[in-house]
Amino acid sequence: MAWSAPEFEYWQKPRIWYLVLILVSLVIFIIALWQGNFLFAVFVVLASIVLISSGKRPPRHLDFRLTEEALIIDNKKAYLYEQLSGFAIHRLDSIKDGLSELVIQRKHRLGAYLKILYPTAHTEEIRHFLNRHLPEIEYQDSLSDHFFRWLKF
Repeated sequence: MAWSAPEFEYWQKPRIWYLVLILVSLVIFIIALWQGNFLFAVFVVLASIVLISSGKRPPRHLDFRLTEEALIIDNKKAYLYEQLSGFAIHRLDSIKDGLSELVIQRKHRLGAYLKILYPTAHTEEIRHFLNRHLPEIEYQDSLSDHFFRWLKF
């Protein structure tokens, strides 16, 4: 089973989004300087640059494949089913183009969830295939998921 999808949910950001980001960063930068915390001031500048450049970058389209042994991403990274502990199908109302989100729980403590977009039309096919290899789990969006979705980031 194979499909192609963007690597993340992309939102076209209006100029006001960048203006607010710059203004908030500037206020935090000034407070950091006022407090004499120069290292934090440098961090704020670097974080702002990263956020602006990341916000402008459109997602790459990746190829995903489910085999009997593993989930393979772009023929570069393979996640064996024994490294995974479960999956959840997560329908995102915010995503356009008929995409949903497949959430894979990894056994590794750091970066515990892997989120993959897929065409909603393949939901039952993906669920049926993965149920043969992994248990279906309950997944609730984290506070950071909601925050970044609200920010359209």
